[in-house]
Amino acid sequence: MFHFLLSLLIIIIISQLFGTLAKMIGQPKVVGEMIGGILAGPSFLGILFPSVQEWLFNKEIKEQLYLLSQLGISLYMFLIGIQVRKEKMENSLFKNALQLALVGIIPTFSMIFAFSWYIYPSLEFKLTSQLVYSLFMSASISVTAFPVLVRILDQQKMIQTKLGRFVILGASIDDVIAWIMLPIILSIASLNFSVSSMNILIYIIVYLLIMFFVIKPILKYIVANKYKALNNEFFALFLFIFLLSSLLSEKIGLHAIFGGFIAGLIVPRLDKVTKELDANIQNFVSTLLVPIYFVSSGFNVDLSSFTSSNHLVIVSIFIVTAFISKYFPCLIYAKTIGYSWRESSAIGALMNARGLMILIFANIGLSSKLISNTDYSILFLVAIVTTILTSPLVKKSLHWKTKVQDK
Repeated sequence: MFHFLLSLLIIIIISQLFGTLAKMIGQPKVVGEMIGGILAGPSFLGILFPSVQEWLFNKEIKEQLYLLSQLGISLYMFLIGIQVRKEKMENSLFKNALQLALVGIIPTFSMIFAFSWYIYPSLEFKLTSQLVYSLFMSASISVTAFPVLVRILDQQKMIQTKLGRFVILGASIDDVIAWIMLPIILSIASLNFSVSSMNILIYIIVYLLIMFFVIKPILKYIVANKYKALNNEFFALFLFIFLLSSLLSEKIGLHAIFGGFIAGLIVPRLDKVTKELDANIQNFVSTLLVPIYFVSSGFNVDLSSFTSSNHLVIVSIFIVTAFISKYFPCLIYAKTIGYSWRESSAIGALMNARGLMILIFANIGLSSKLISNTDYSILFLVAIVTTILTSPLVKKSLHWKTKVQDK
């Protein structure tokens, strides 16, 4: 227990230290947490002090931290599911946001798919088929991190602006599309093109039907007739729904994280419910559990695998393609619907924030043996670099506009 608590304490110190440093230079906290995880992993601490790194974060400790981090990120996605549903938008804004999400996904998905398909024959480790590998890499890099984007907008005091509401809704739709793609890809990976493996598709359909057409109406009825405040009984009820959904999704092979997100989607759309749930869960999850996820995710990044020029070229192409294939299409689309060039540039930059979602995809891909540690490191670097570019590009894009408004 002492060893576990010590490793936990070190992770919290790392997350707070590097998260604070990131915020001081205008970056979201998640960037610092991710970099801190790399520094505490085999790429730096493991090279400088290998015995210390091995003792602090041995196999047993990593397994314990992994379980705790999975619970934390599942709870976080539960809160994200609630937030996705409670936004009330007019039809025209929803239509534009949906188109923004598609514009942000389709070009990136297509270009990354083509590149992944091209490099697959030269991969050192082939853990799955060429199709599944290409689908997974392109889906992972296509996503936008809704919670990271919200944090950046909050730092810029832009959440309540027209641009902020537009991008938030677009990113939330982007996340929903990502969560639709992920189980499909996992299903294809599990099928291996055999008829006998079709059961997983049936399980997914049954699970979603139960959650949305059985549990959701029951929960809505109970809340509508009995809910007055988030007392112990109701908190236990929502916790039960969260754990049940996570358990079912994990059992059928979709991972508990997906179950947490679905549980959030079926919570009744009442402000008093969502606000009280958020108030009771957010601080604990964001301060303790989610940093464990980000920092421990960095333990799997091994930059020593990028020593050859060929690997560096591949990583660079992934990063550049990921950025330009989302930034320019979103910029051009925003301009066509009436935003200025500078506002459109900010929108394109914001849709490039990938910090959280791509890490979730990468961890699921690694645990499901769809990608190797090298591929995981690639996705991790794409997440860091594209997210780092977001804040300064948003500030640069809107700098002139802000100065004019102040005069």
